[in-house]
Amino acid sequence: MGGTTLIISGNGSMGDGYIPWTYLVMQNFIQYVTIYEGVTSIASHAFMQGTNLKHVDIPSSVTTIGLNAFNHTGLTSIVIQSNVSSIGDGAFDNCLHLSSIQVESGNFFYVSENGILYDKEKTTLIQFPKAKSGSYIIPESVTRIERTNFSNCNKLTSITIPKSVTGPNFGGVLNNFNFIHCSSLISIDVENENLFYSSEDGVLFDKGKSTLISFPAGKSGNYMIPNDVTTIEMFAFLNCINLTSITIPSSTTNIADYAFFGCSGLTSITNLNSSPQNINTDMFTGYSGLSGIRINLSNLTLYVPAGSKSLYQAAPVWQDFGTIIELSYSPVTQPYPNIMNFTVAVSLDGDEIQSGRFEIGAFSGNECRGSAVLQSIPVTSQQSNSHGSAALQYAPAATQHSYLGFLSVYGNGDENITFKVFDHDTGKEYAAAIAPVAFAIDAKFGSPEEPFQIIIVSPTGIPNIQSGSVAVFPDSGERLIIRRPWSVIDRLEISDLNGRILWQESGFASESVNIASLAKGMYILKLVKDNRVSVYKFVKK
Repeated sequence: MGGTTLIISGNGSMGDGYIPWTYLVMQNFIQYVTIYEGVTSIASHAFMQGTNLKHVDIPSSVTTIGLNAFNHTGLTSIVIQSNVSSIGDGAFDNCLHLSSIQVESGNFFYVSENGILYDKEKTTLIQFPKAKSGSYIIPESVTRIERTNFSNCNKLTSITIPKSVTGPNFGGVLNNFNFIHCSSLISIDVENENLFYSSEDGVLFDKGKSTLISFPAGKSGNYMIPNDVTTIEMFAFLNCINLTSITIPSSTTNIADYAFFGCSGLTSITNLNSSPQNINTDMFTGYSGLSGIRINLSNLTLYVPAGSKSLYQAAPVWQDFGTIIELSYSPVTQPYPNIMNFTVAVSLDGDEIQSGRFEIGAFSGNECRGSAVLQSIPVTSQQSNSHGSAALQYAPAATQHSYLGFLSVYGNGDENITFKVFDHDTGKEYAAAIAPVAFAIDAKFGSPEEPFQIIIVSPTGIPNIQSGSVAVFPDSGERLIIRRPWSVIDRLEISDLNGRILWQESGFASESVNIASLAKGMYILKLVKDNRVSVYKFVKK
């Protein structure tokens, strides 16, 4: 036995259990295995954890492949011979390089199609190769999907579940691990006729949409959990690193362990439940064996219903949020079954707001029908200013909108919707200076590239500080230089991207601010002069 090849021969089997010497050799050296004729059984765990194993020749004499036989190996493809009558659970699970499983014609128990392994009648999906890429439509004949079948399928982008798939063998409370670690998955769709499961916007739910089972890890941006969802399953949002904010409705009373574990891109959470009860204390954390990134809650902003802040400040986990803000608007969603959606930008006195401390309310008369807070849009490009610094003007690619609001508005289809905006920094409320919008069922207004514009005007009607009248730039990371035409600024504030004020001063008369104590990162500078306001972003390097 030399090189990287292992030859196994014999007239019986490889044994009924674990083979220590094979395991040890496979772990460190063996890439190719040839099993001679006469071997009838590949034992359970026989090649498990053989991460360097790339290819195995299985002879026609083999009839049984045991439990986890090739689990966690480096196989890229495999051919199952016609005499194989039994394949144990997990035999090819966690083979991250496996792109094809082929079954020889004439096999009475198994069949393959496009490299995917099924039982002979194609009623059970046994193994979807982990390295297979693109979209996958499950055949209409499939009624059962083996447990964890799609976990670690990092190249799978979308999946369609037919009406034939039944519970509880797929998804649901008895098996909610099917799609964990699918980093490219952006959509899980379910045929409407399925009796056990449903989907909305590519998110997997139970049939009644009271339980959120799985949010695709590849989806990005902001997400509002639909009303009437009462339960968020374990690992439902596992490692959704591109999710930036989430709104949890008042109907949600049960959030399971590790529900949001690894959501490192989150900047804010809005929880519309007035009570933090029945929420699991491990929803943002995980055990040491689970891959992912724990969330530092002290960097996040939590928005809660009016009057509930003290409850959240005293509740486990919720009290760890760095900033807790009470919402001003409480939407009425019942008995209004219809919905329309807005993606909005807000402009105050002609300048678009660049802060997350503004809350938008949508109203029919005096009744609030929807609300949202402005959310930070991830920065993907930058521009330089006249001082040659790239730290001052930032904007997402293809758009100049750094803060957007995403709100759903409920109604009957025969009413007008008006808007108000509440500034949590100053406690001021503004009525939108735009025409009312006629409610339209399922209508969508605005997009991240071209948002619906909500314009508000300050009571004084005085515009913001004119662009170009103030120059702001950092100096070697120690000082923030502020050059302006006045000797005194009425008020100066520095806050982080979550809106948390880190430093403020009234009657500011210096030429610079000492920022040596600030950690590296992006910050917001707000200047107020004669009731005029200007907001800048800068980077401490």
